[in-house]
Amino acid sequence: MVYGQISQTDLDYTYDKDPEAEAVVIFDRGESQFIEEENTLELYFTREKRVKILDKEGAKYSEVTIPYYIGNSRQREKIYNIKATSYIMEKGKLIKKELQEDDVYEEQLNSNWRVKKFIVPGAKEGAIVEYSYELSSPYLFNLQDWEFQSKIPTLKSEYIVKMVPFYEYVYIAQGIKKFSTHSEKLERNVTRNLGTLEYNNVILTFGMDDVPAFRDESFITAASDYIQKIDFQLSKINHLNGVKEDVMTTWPELGKTLMKNKYYGKYIKDARKESKKILATMELSAKSELEQIESITEHVKKNYSWDGLYRRYASEKAKNVIKVKKGNVAELNLLLTGMLQQAGIDANPVMISTRANGKIVEDYPFESFFNYNIVLVKTGANSFMIDATEPLLPYNKIPPRCMNGNGLVVSKDEVGWVNLVDNLDSEEKIEIGISVNAEDEILDYDIKNVMMGYDAFAVKQNYSDKEDKLVGYLNNKGLQEIEEIRTANYKASDKPYFLAIKGSSDLEVAGDKIIIKPFLDFPIAKNKLTQKSRSYPIDFVYKSATNFNTTINIPAGYEVSTLPEAYRLDNELASINIEYVKEGDDVRATGKYHFKKVIYQPHEYGRIKSYMDTIVEKFNAQLVFNKV
Repeated sequence: MVYGQISQTDLDYTYDKDPEAEAVVIFDRGESQFIEEENTLELYFTREKRVKILDKEGAKYSEVTIPYYIGNSRQREKIYNIKATSYIMEKGKLIKKELQEDDVYEEQLNSNWRVKKFIVPGAKEGAIVEYSYELSSPYLFNLQDWEFQSKIPTLKSEYIVKMVPFYEYVYIAQGIKKFSTHSEKLERNVTRNLGTLEYNNVILTFGMDDVPAFRDESFITAASDYIQKIDFQLSKINHLNGVKEDVMTTWPELGKTLMKNKYYGKYIKDARKESKKILATMELSAKSELEQIESITEHVKKNYSWDGLYRRYASEKAKNVIKVKKGNVAELNLLLTGMLQQAGIDANPVMISTRANGKIVEDYPFESFFNYNIVLVKTGANSFMIDATEPLLPYNKIPPRCMNGNGLVVSKDEVGWVNLVDNLDSEEKIEIGISVNAEDEILDYDIKNVMMGYDAFAVKQNYSDKEDKLVGYLNNKGLQEIEEIRTANYKASDKPYFLAIKGSSDLEVAGDKIIIKPFLDFPIAKNKLTQKSRSYPIDFVYKSATNFNTTINIPAGYEVSTLPEAYRLDNELASINIEYVKEGDDVRATGKYHFKKVIYQPHEYGRIKSYMDTIVEKFNAQLVFNKV
């Protein structure tokens, strides 16, 4: 297929295999090669993509984002020759609209990355949109990866890489049992030169046909961990003078390299030296080892602020971070490591990949997998992990963003792996009192909400203990009017977070009946597990239990209709309990659901999906009261 050559078949194309498809990729083709520039090599990448929009919702697939690496030097990647066109038949005439140069804009993602963005003009239901661009890169470690799968089906996806003998790469194919097309051949008809050496490219071709859409993104780490794709990592450099330089070594060798690095191991050493005066003021001698760990960690959390940047390395000296009391995640957690070590604590840095960054492939020792650091502490027979960036968490808890597979423990003697999952339960307890004012058709609520562990952290982090934000949160839970909100323990990370709410909402009346949801909209309202089956795990991040206890005062002149039957389930995967009883002039509804594992394997998917359906049905049931 050639850019700009649109057939009637393309214009008339419909896709029957997936009724939910909003659009379909007709083809997606990329090519990477090395180009000689002034006796050196640069990477050169081209891409062409064509999409058929099947319905009005599919127009969003005309929005294109192209990331490129700028680094911290004068060298940077460049994007050029962007073309984008839409085609549609209207009243028997082909309408064609082309992207204008002024329609392309740029955004800065962070200090190393920028993106170019544009929307293909004329994109709408029935249209075909296509675009192409070219990218040049001096960064030979950044050979483009390739994703064969996306949120919409793909008819044909192909990636060609023309390799040179000076740079060797390993590639990691994910989610692919067999390529539709896969070949490796020598480009014999073209001889190239670099310096005085002649060489031929080796052409690698990877192709996938009829790739289904990847839709179920609920309860996973990152979509990039599961879609069909191929990643490339530079493993060896063969210099022109004959010297061979290994880029991919071993985890122990990587650990040694990190500990020798000025902005990693040597930074920790400097942090130990610089923290002596700080530790001397903290009166640690009278405290137990565990109390010392808590005191030092809380000192860093309360006196230093995180700048929000994820980094593998420090970028400032330890003394400068101590002076300005602010730093990136590596600077703060490596500083904490040094302070703990100086106090005689067994502490080591742990290099990790956050959930959004994707999982580490432990068979391939590449530093580029990582984007974050935390601290592993050992005291007696116990060990736990620490992150200095989140003052709203207890000192011995890491943020949910860090709970992603295993982390690499780095020390001067050896490296090892530590599991990042926290198996302790978080919990939420919701107590609701409902008074019915049938005459004014109002429901008055008195609610006490107690949250513990990561459930408390999530609400604290999202709503910041601010009344206006909490009002919005409670409106979404079914309270239309909020009269009073009281909170407790927002900054006390070791205590449950407490909300007390007084509010009201309109009473639902249907003739001689009144209808009440006993748990309002606090329970899970929708099952996000929608596929029939799944080939990858369900990852809830952490274990959680939710408890409800509601008392409804039966209004004068009404009686409760038949109460729903009690339901009980308790097994190795989950427990679900709900019960309704009439006690004098009140109806009491109690319930609890608890998923007992953090991660469920694909063969458990059907059961967990069924339990979710049960929770949605049972905990969102309505009670009916009839007029006597």
